[in-house]
Amino acid sequence: MFFGRWRRRIDGKRRIVVPERFRGEFNGEVLLMVNKSNEQEKESLLAYSLKGTEKLPPEKMKFLFSAKPDGQGRIVLPKAVCDTLFKGCSEVIWEGWKDHFKILPCSS
Repeated sequence: MFFGRWRRRIDGKRRIVVPERFRGEFNGEVLLMVNKSNEQEKESLLAYSLKGTEKLPPEKMKFLFSAKPDGQGRIVLPKAVCDTLFKGCSEVIWEGWKDHFKILPCSS
């Protein structure tokens, strides 16, 4: 279960650090999906463990992409995500939502 909020920097190589206490939950692979469920909700990047995807409808599974943390717990964000969702951001917020994280752009 993922709970809490963490602020993390995006480095020059588009890497962000997975919160340390949850790295083991991902079993060496973070599954990412861009999400925007309605007009009022801010677009975000969702991060799932493989186990967390069990409840996703099959039509959403095709939008998942994988990121493998390096030895320091960092994942590389896809260039397209950085160029759109995180454009101009130097930090993101990891926000726990039980079975997944929302990764949101920091506004300040």
